[in-house]
Amino acid sequence: MGLAFMLLLVGLGLLGQTPENTGDLLTAESFSIRMMQPNVVVLDVRTPSEFRKGHIANAVLMDYNNGGFDKGYKSLDSSKTYLLYCLAGVRSGKAAAKMKAAGFRQVFQLKGGLEMWNGKLYTP
Repeated sequence: MGLAFMLLLVGLGLLGQTPENTGDLLTAESFSIRMMQPNVVVLDVRTPSEFRKGHIANAVLMDYNNGGFDKGYKSLDSSKTYLLYCLAGVRSGKAAAKMKAAGFRQVFQLKGGLEMWNGKLYTP
């Protein structure tokens, strides 16, 4: 009886999840549409040298590999929406998991990273 009740509660909880609170992956098209919405921050979690080669417009560099991400994301406003990307999606997935564990609710990733991005890239 106890196990069945727990499974029911878990099932009901999953039914209530939406893309806004699951950290879903976004296609390049969905990512670019979300970028236009208010209170959105685009985070590039690649290295500075990768960033200099080209990045998505208005992206904020927060290098996942050198510890900059761990220092930086904790000071971000958790009420905003965050769109994360890296080259292929591995680092952004790890970064999104950290943010969600820290209580950020609106965290999305570019599915496949920049390898799947078909928009313009900017260089500093």
